[in-house]
Amino acid sequence: TINLKAKEGLYIDGPVTTVDRNINIDADTDSVNGGDFNLLAGGSLNTGSVLGVGDAIIRAADFDFDPLSSLNLGDGFAPDGALILILSQQRSLCLGNVSTCGVNLSNFDLGVIAAAGSFSLSNNDFVLAEGAVFNADMTLGAVTTFNDVGGGGPHYTSNGTLTVTGNAIGGAIGSLANPLDLDVAGFTVTTTVGNDVTVTDAGVTNGDTTYDIVTGGAGN
Repeated sequence: TINLKAKEGLYIDGPVTTVDRNINIDADTDSVNGGDFNLLAGGSLNTGSVLGVGDAIIRAADFDFDPLSSLNLGDGFAPDGALILILSQQRSLCLGNVSTCGVNLSNFDLGVIAAAGSFSLSNNDFVLAEGAVFNADMTLGAVTTFNDVGGGGPHYTSNGTLTVTGNAIGGAIGSLANPLDLDVAGFTVTTTVGNDVTVTDAGVTNGDTTYDIVTGGAGN
């Protein structure tokens, strides 16, 4: 296992490699004033060789993945490695072609992350998506609301499953006036708080979508 810690941010511009073990990174040990994680061009996180397992668990205030960086977690076969991102400070999250949030993951970032396979990010505030493409499974935890910025869809496209989970979901996903336009293989919402979930199935590239939505309370 490799453990890397920093107080005011951490930059990686070369390979960080272990065999069948986790890579644990905390780029914001004091949880204040910065603490960003940057995987620069030529940087890579690599786990798995014999058993094909090993996660990369990264805690930071913000994340940036250069298009020329890489994530090689596990061996691509189950059981596999996963990328687990944890926000050290609760911040909003933008996906795709919108960059007005505390954390902005463009499609360049998402392309690097998707190569890791399974991906989760927790301690979000609200989430905005516009033209986002992520061809792997994504799990977002502690989300208050999940919407788009009003442009034409699809707002989020994936051949995997998008999961929004956690008791902290306190607001709606989409709206009657502006539903979240999804083109995904699966969409799962799990919460014990009553909230409305309003989505449109774009159905452009990924065929039928499997929905598993639990809103709880008085949600619809």
